[in-house]
Amino acid sequence: MRHRGEPLLQEDASALVAALLDRGQDVLVETNGTLSLSGLDPRAVKIMDVKCPSSGEDRKMLWENFHHLTERDEVKFVLSSRRITGTRRKWRQRTAAKGNGASSSLPRSGS
Repeated sequence: MRHRGEPLLQEDASALVAALLDRGQDVLVETNGTLSLSGLDPRAVKIMDVKCPSSGEDRKMLWENFHHLTERDEVKFVLSSRRITGTRRKWRQRTAAKGNGASSSLPRSGS
């Protein structure tokens, strides 16, 4: 079965991540944000895509994944236009609700 590059679709991905971390390796997992991060070892650095409406993939986004992110994790916005105001607002609300101190480096609309 072809998984199109999403590591969390691999059957033993979480076990592999944990095993590598147990051996003292640094592990970064880049994910498309459509699958739950809850089973991923919290020691792994997560790089999660945020699907903006212009991508056509925003309905697949699991917003509850923000609860599994830490200050050292990264969020990558997938843009196909400059129209991101609603997504920026939703992201800020979710990160502020978690209280993780994340801040946005996104330009303001019209910038």
